[in-house]
Amino acid sequence: MLVFRVLQDELEEAMQRATLSEYDNSVFMAEDWVELLERMVSWVESCTWLPKSPHKRELRAFLQAGCSYRKAAQKCKVSEQWLYSVVDRASSILEQRFYGVLKALRQRNIKAAEHEFRKATGEFPNLFESVIRNIYQPVQHESVELNSCSDELDFLQWVMGLEDDMVGLDRSRIEHLLYILFEGDPRYRVAREYLTQCVEGNWGVDETVELLTKYEASTRPILAEGED
Repeated sequence: MLVFRVLQDELEEAMQRATLSEYDNSVFMAEDWVELLERMVSWVESCTWLPKSPHKRELRAFLQAGCSYRKAAQKCKVSEQWLYSVVDRASSILEQRFYGVLKALRQRNIKAAEHEFRKATGEFPNLFESVIRNIYQPVQHESVELNSCSDELDFLQWVMGLEDDMVGLDRSRIEHLLYILFEGDPRYRVAREYLTQCVEGNWGVDETVELLTKYEASTRPILAEGED
């Protein structure tokens, strides 16, 4: 699979959908796909994902020529066969990096595609690694037998699953919840007590949201009892 061609084909299809949807309610979704895919194609054409490659010029020429081996080879004065090997190696590298992106594109899941693209381009660190490395350091222990690590593997599997759970989450809501939980703002004392009970597993999410809804209805914004 030539990843470059897949992305360009997806972009052309999205642009066609946006045009055909001009008088349709789906136009906004189609335009979102176009915007996302244009960012993907632009990032790929920058070749920043191949920092050590000596063949960026040839690869850029290939991409700018609409994935035409003949045009790119003529421009760079190289053989098509040689260019084919360069493009094939680069595509394999990008396919590995864009595995999640391509999967989301096939599923037509724009939120997942955006999320995976941000991961692939390093816009935010891999959650799995950041969580684990803040707690544990990679250390070789020769006394450890892998067949005894089932509980620990379950834990790692759960943390890895957090990546998928992040898809579709609202960043501002998470930041606001963290502010209430950890910043000690006295205006949110009651809300903090409710949220703490929830995150510590003492209350369910639905129960907590119901209590917060009732409390929020009585005072806006949520203030500590007895405060103005």
